[in-house]
Amino acid sequence: MRNRYIGVTLLAALSFTACQHLYSREMADDHDEVLRIQYEIKQLRGELVAIKARFPKQHSCPPHWTSFETSCYLVLKEKKMHEDAAMHCIRYGSKLVEIETAEENVFLRNNLLGSSDDNVHFWTGGTDADVEGNWIWSMTGKPFTTFESWKTGEPNNDDRGKEEHCLEFTRKLSKTWNDAVCNLTKPFICEKNVFY
Repeated sequence: MRNRYIGVTLLAALSFTACQHLYSREMADDHDEVLRIQYEIKQLRGELVAIKARFPKQHSCPPHWTSFETSCYLVLKEKKMHEDAAMHCIRYGSKLVEIETAEENVFLRNNLLGSSDDNVHFWTGGTDADVEGNWIWSMTGKPFTTFESWKTGEPNNDDRGKEEHCLEFTRKLSKTWNDAVCNLTKPFICEKNVFY
């Protein structure tokens, strides 16, 4: 019985030693694999830093939209009344364009629109429908405080006896804004924020 106990003990000790040896070999293999993976991660991080340095963070617009600063613009040549044009932009997740800086006005005039648009008037988001003479951007409610580009004599609120409460933009003139009757049909420009 005692020999049997010693035999079982020796067998257990041998099994334990064999398992320990196999485990050590596995750990060494795993350790080498871990080192290899850590090296690859370090290499990839270096490549990512180089790519980011070469291509600075850029924003993006949906297809057919044009980007400028932090906005995307879409020119729609389909003619709609001002309110319908605004609703159409909302369906695109956007608003009628709100021209808040001279740079944005120049971009629309010189880059977004072409010479074929010289005699075309486009709806924007400007209106004084709530309070006569108090021009605001309809979607944000912001007043025209930072920039205006009215044609000489505008806004005049007069189209042969019809009140003009909506802002139209024209490319042809250096002063690009005019107030117009809102139920006229015109092409329009939508604006939305860029996404990163």
